Amino acid sequence: MKRKLQLTLLMVIFAVGINAQTPNKTTTEPFQPNWYLSMYTGVNWFLGEYNRPFTSPNNFSFNNNGSPLASLGLGYEFNPIIGIRGQLGWARYKWTHLNNYPFTAWGLNLTGDLMVNLSNWWAGYNPNRVFDMQAFGGLGLGYRAKDVYSSSSSSLVTPIVRVGLQGNFHVTKQFDINLDLATNMVSDKMNDLVAGLFFDDFTSFQVGFTYHFKNSEAKKMAVAPAPVVQIKEVIKHDTVVVKEAPTPIVKMVNKEFAKNIFFHIGVSKITDYNQKQIIEEAADFLKAYPDAKIQIDGYADRATGTKQVNMRLSQHRAQNIANELSKTYGIDASRITVVGHGTIPQIFQTDPKNRVATLKATAQVQETTY
Repeated sequence: MKRKLQLTLLMVIFAVGINAQTPNKTTTEPFQPNWYLSMYTGVNWFLGEYNRPFTSPNNFSFNNNGSPLASLGLGYEFNPIIGIRGQLGWARYKWTHLNNYPFTAWGLNLTGDLMVNLSNWWAGYNPNRVFDMQAFGGLGLGYRAKDVYSSSSSSLVTPIVRVGLQGNFHVTKQFDINLDLATNMVSDKMNDLVAGLFFDDFTSFQVGFTYHFKNSEAKKMAVAPAPVVQIKEVIKHDTVVVKEAPTPIVKMVNKEFAKNIFFHIGVSKITDYNQKQIIEEAADFLKAYPDAKIQIDGYADRATGTKQVNMRLSQHRAQNIANELSKTYGIDASRITVVGHGTIPQIFQTDPKNRVATLKATAQVQETTY
């Protein structure tokens, strides 16, 4: 157990060190949601009756309780922080009775995990990061075959509750090497002994690799081609061919930005990844068109709260967006207009959608055509 605690602490310290040394470069490369496929192999240590490291008598050791295991995983990353993963694994279990007689069994495990990327959560998304750390937790089912040491024992289907940490070395944009440490709580009947603590446990350490199904390079923004100057041929006096450049036509064109940022009930703070993404898009628009100004209108739904509470809530929602534009992206406050409307009007038909702030900006751009 001491070795496992030391290993966990080492992974956390290493992750913090790597993240601290990763250059925090400004990048326009967006995050790409993606599917990924993983393969792992490693060892597990079984803990059950008579094998608890902190009780006496105890015969828990790597040799008495360690066995191999392997697994195949399929996952999906929704955004830089949140993802899910399913795993199908094979394991051999081993434990030793007080008389030092070794017992063995094999099993299959099917689990589903919620994955949280701690590095992107704590330090922000950085596609140039070499190493990051994920925490995960999940549920599943396990099948343990009939034990080889007892003719009276039978096979077992057990629920699994698990938590763990995974470190990822990003070799390329699509290929990772993984270190996975997890503890898995199973039925107390796992070793056919029921006494004391209401569950048995096997803790696993695996090394694996992951392939992400995504483009190796972020898609670049399309650049509008320069206008093509067409040459007209005009025949004068029926004898001379003169080439004349066409007359340019200059006109003013409106470029518009309009997006909605939705909030949870009673909330005005900017915390959601999608909210921050829209604010970043608004900042990019204002930087691209320095003469443009933006109006932010805050609203609240009339189904909850008093008029006074909803008025303050709508003003805070709009003002927090304005503060984010100014402090994070350097947009001059004189270019931002903030209005809190309370519950009048209700711009959407359903109440939850009226917990919203609207962002609108217009810029006039001179375009030349021929």
